[in-house]
Amino acid sequence: MRTHSSLVVDVVELLDDPGTPKPLVFTADVPEMAAGLSRAAPEVDLDLAAEAIDGGIWVKGAVAGRYRAECRRCLAPVDHPFSYEVAELYRPQTEVWEEGYVIKETTIDLGPLVRDAVVLNLPQNPLCRDDCAGLCGVCGGNLNDEPHTHGAEIDSRWSALKDLRDGLR
Repeated sequence: MRTHSSLVVDVVELLDDPGTPKPLVFTADVPEMAAGLSRAAPEVDLDLAAEAIDGGIWVKGAVAGRYRAECRRCLAPVDHPFSYEVAELYRPQTEVWEEGYVIKETTIDLGPLVRDAVVLNLPQNPLCRDDCAGLCGVCGGNLNDEPHTHGAEIDSRWSALKDLRDGLR
């Protein structure tokens, strides 16, 4: 059922037998998937089903893998799994539908579908954890790991406001 690329799938069987779903379950390498500070590992697990319907081929299922990044607050490495649901219609190639999710002769290319699902859902500003405290503004230490005893130094430019606040108490 697959051709030269694992992401280019021959769908002649589907076109000959509409209404019968065909499972597409395999692992593929999909390079160049990044969004903001996150980059997906190229190895992606596909658990899809394709079915010929009136007007094209309906592809639905899940795309799963891992992404790596640096935490936006503390710069710690982040390595998390992802799983995104997909559902798209591949249409026959016409003057209107020249690009995107199209059926080219008797094949469909799952590459754009996978890239779109992953890149549009990856966190652009990932966190190592939801309650990440970030880095200390004074010494640069990771506030998640290191207890801090020094107080925050007040910039002398703000001392007038501090005096005003203290006078209102």
